[in-house]
Amino acid sequence: MSDSDVRVATPGNIYTDFVNPGHEAPKPEEIYLLPISFVGCLRQIGPKLDASGAWWSVGGDLSENLAGVTVNPKEIEILTNKDGIGKVHECLREYGPPPIALLESTLDREADIQGKKYPVYVRSHSFALDIKGAPVVFHGDYQMKVGGWDWGDPLEFESSRIFIVSTPVPVMPARLRSEIYISLGWLDRAKMIGDAITRAHHGVSQPGYGFG
Repeated sequence: MSDSDVRVATPGNIYTDFVNPGHEAPKPEEIYLLPISFVGCLRQIGPKLDASGAWWSVGGDLSENLAGVTVNPKEIEILTNKDGIGKVHECLREYGPPPIALLESTLDREADIQGKKYPVYVRSHSFALDIKGAPVVFHGDYQMKVGGWDWGDPLEFESSRIFIVSTPVPVMPARLRSEIYISLGWLDRAKMIGDAITRAHHGVSQPGYGFG
């Protein structure tokens, strides 16, 4: 393991001897690594975002990684609402954030609904920064749209909460992401989340991380 990574799941001997006696240890592919830059970034900006008064939550692949899903996030995605994006931008002014812009893009993967493929569009009021070596994208009023259908409601929800080295961080619930994947026909991604939830129910712990 390199110095740039943090072990999120437990090694097999700790798992079998202390965490869940009598059960098999996690497989190598079930050991998740999170860049230490992500940990440092969240610990630094989390209190600032809380103090801003904005609603916010970690989203994207990182939210799944923190829930034990076998996925390697390339960036930190922070979700907030239309009012919150201004507060978030202001509280991070020491980092010289670029102006907030309404951006729309097409996801690399298409929706697969009843055997037909449709492009998936997303849009948000957003800006991006690099903080402590971690790329961070901030989304206000994040919306999704499939094909020619109407835009969905902006994402806002009751977050789960984890502790990263004693710093509380709100995270998009894994079950909500699973519901989105099922609606898009991405059943493989939904299954990955289901597998992670099953592992959690069998006692796989995450040293340094805890759910509150």
